[in-house]
Amino acid sequence: MGDQSCYFVSVNRGKRSLAVNLRTPEGRDIVRSLAKKADVLVQNTLPGKMAALGLDYERLRALNDTLVYCSISGYGQTGPYAARPGYDVVAASLGGLLHITGEEGGRPAKVGVAMTDIATGLYAHGAIMAALLQRYKDGEGQHVQCDLLSCQVACLVNLASSYLNGGQEAQRRGTAHVSIVP
Repeated sequence: MGDQSCYFVSVNRGKRSLAVNLRTPEGRDIVRSLAKKADVLVQNTLPGKMAALGLDYERLRALNDTLVYCSISGYGQTGPYAARPGYDVVAASLGGLLHITGEEGGRPAKVGVAMTDIATGLYAHGAIMAALLQRYKDGEGQHVQCDLLSCQVACLVNLASSYLNGGQEAQRRGTAHVSIVP
């Protein structure tokens, strides 16, 4: 694909892009200008970074009170891990996915694709769509917040339920499954 990887092309197909240097006043002015007209802004910087740049939800909302502003982080906007950068495999490990992935009796294994990143994008998509629907009803924008760890934990809700309700701890089973056959 020339100077673009197949991975990049697969997730950015059909999108128009603009590279903006947020460290410059001109770059920040471009974002403010776009935010005045935008329906949705999605950002995935560390918590507090957009505020330090003057591009946080409250300041952009002052320019466009119908803006749906989505913040995606590794571990949430507050809490002990908030300042840590988020990586798919780290959140998958902390969230329990690696504990259940791999051969029975073997070592934990990384999933073959970035499932935590993908799930977080899907959760963010659903939350953004819900915010847009609410905006249609009341004319107000919202600040949507998603993080890798919470989304990974949510993806394992059936295993959490088995543990909390049945005392059954999840474990690696290779290609087998505790309740579904074959």
